[in-house]
Amino acid sequence: MLLNINKHHNGKYGSDKNIENSTREGAFSLYLLYLLNENLNLSIKIEELFEYTAIFLKNNLCIDDFCFMLNNGDNDELTIFKTGSDIFEAVKDVTFKKGEEYACIAAQTGKPFLLNDISKKKDQFFYKGKLENIGSFLSLPLRSKNNRMLGLLNIHKKEINAFTEEDMGLFITVALNIANTIERIELYEKAEKGAMYDDLTMLYQRKFFFDSCHLEHSKAIRHNLHFSIAMIDIDHFKYYNDTYGHLFGDEILKKLAYILKSNVRYSDIVSRYGGEEFAILLPGMDKNSATLVIDKLRDVVKRILSLEVAEGKVECVTITAGVAGYPEDGNSVKQILSVADKYLYIGKSCGRNRVVNNTLDDHQPFHQNVKKTKHSSLLSKEEVNLLLYKNVNRRISRFKTLLRVDKGINNIQCFEIKVMEDDWRICVIGDIGKGGFKGDLDFKPKLDEIFTCRVVVDSEVYLPAIFSIRIAHEKIIHKNRYEIGAEIVDGHNNWKYIFSLLTNNK
Repeated sequence: MLLNINKHHNGKYGSDKNIENSTREGAFSLYLLYLLNENLNLSIKIEELFEYTAIFLKNNLCIDDFCFMLNNGDNDELTIFKTGSDIFEAVKDVTFKKGEEYACIAAQTGKPFLLNDISKKKDQFFYKGKLENIGSFLSLPLRSKNNRMLGLLNIHKKEINAFTEEDMGLFITVALNIANTIERIELYEKAEKGAMYDDLTMLYQRKFFFDSCHLEHSKAIRHNLHFSIAMIDIDHFKYYNDTYGHLFGDEILKKLAYILKSNVRYSDIVSRYGGEEFAILLPGMDKNSATLVIDKLRDVVKRILSLEVAEGKVECVTITAGVAGYPEDGNSVKQILSVADKYLYIGKSCGRNRVVNNTLDDHQPFHQNVKKTKHSSLLSKEEVNLLLYKNVNRRISRFKTLLRVDKGINNIQCFEIKVMEDDWRICVIGDIGKGGFKGDLDFKPKLDEIFTCRVVVDSEVYLPAIFSIRIAHEKIIHKNRYEIGAEIVDGHNNWKYIFSLLTNNK
């Protein structure tokens, strides 16, 4: 072996020489372990770990024939993961039971196993007889700190008596360091998987979705490609949660996640964006094509996503989506996400269970060169116009005002009503006037109840945005949606300024 630097001698001189050799060997062993750990610390994948270790065994310990065997899941089997040379071809498809033969006996006992002369064990096969020309054999268990068996490191030599007691000590330490690294990598991969996937739906989490969008954006810029983003929201999800409980809501989320994942391309990234919102990245797909894909998804959800809530009673679930594309809707991921979210908001305000990819302010048809099916939920340019101007006798229609607020005209983002401390709810504004407005809420207010309101604006823009309202009218319009008529009772100057911005009368 490499560590047998000098032969031992007899006599005093020999004894001194042995001490000197022992000291040199000890220092050299420490140096080798330092080299190994330096490489192991760089490993974040099992493949990298074994690649580094293979190079170390060959270059520093002159070991050419070896193999790593790993536990095959939670069962009692071992699988050969990596070998030193051509022997892999002979044994790569072989699996073993722990203790089945000498090649894997250490996995059963948990202790190192050494045979310095295999010829004395002719009745035993190694690797089920697929590997020959073995003179010496050393098997080292790879155990975690809590003694969980991770696998084996097996080392073979053609020569007999190739391993000394000193070698055994070194290799045991090598095996311990490898096992510690495997355990660290397992913990890292577990944490990485936890950060990547949502526990409930097993879809990608928001951060992974953002990272994927930025990668796709970079690729699109370099190669002049398209990509699209769809923002999807479950219609009336709060109603389901409030009526049937959160377990029912969780079941909706899980079933919808499965439908979305099962009906897109392998390359598409489906993620849970937050709460009942989902997002899909469609690489290489322009906005019109992506809109067709998402509308088919919407139709599939409408047809098959239903849950029984009582005997004979079934709740059918629908979704609304906004689709935006690069480069037509923005030059950055942030801009495209923002536009997709705005289209989603418009879709929900226009009746839900539909897909939206433009507004009145866009100068292109909603769906160029695409034939609309009879039952399609896609909005044409004419349909958008009709929705926006459905009541021409009013000063400003509900939907026209909504678009102005939603698109951030004059830096206004949305209206919010304070329900209680730190609980602000979005109010979808409809008709507005100098003395008040009409809007939609997701909770039921009481007549004559006073609320504080605010307008959410860009962070860098100052706007006198706080005022108070009295509920002068309320009625339910759909499950958990309520229409209100609000009268301004305080902060009249602020409301006057906001009114002028929304009506362009400033």
